[in-house]
Amino acid sequence: MDSIGRIPYFNRFKLMQIRHMRCLSQVDLAALMGRSKWYASWISRWESGAIIPRKKTLRSLCEALDIGVEALLSTEEEILADERKALEIIESMRASAETAAKERVVVSARRRLRKKAMQTKLEGSIAKRRAEKAIVAAHSKPLSDKIEDLISGWEEAPAASNDDEES
Repeated sequence: MDSIGRIPYFNRFKLMQIRHMRCLSQVDLAALMGRSKWYASWISRWESGAIIPRKKTLRSLCEALDIGVEALLSTEEEILADERKALEIIESMRASAETAAKERVVVSARRRLRKKAMQTKLEGSIAKRRAEKAIVAAHSKPLSDKIEDLISGWEEAPAASNDDEES
């Protein structure tokens, strides 16, 4: 950088931006640099800010991306501004994810309620059919069978109460 009195720093955000603009993965960039796919872990560390590439590596990186070294260098103020932008993007993504999660919970609750309503409706219709069958069966019995059912029900009830009194 030609700014007098300002020290240039490696800008990891610019590296990520350039790499994404070129549709390159970290493995692809490592291959362009003439390194193995395992070198992608170093690129990941550069982009996360965990480490800074050495001057020789920075030149190799810029040659692979076909850019000047100045394209990956920035002043401290520019880096801080880029970090603020990145944090804003992360925060908006987090808010979007939370909203989506809440919507999924609501949709899931609605599905459960609909399913329960359908089960209740089905159970109600099954009970209704059973009752209708019982009514039809009761009406189809001959009168003598109905009387016998009533008499047997009367005979059992007092017997059960007599047993309770004796004990």
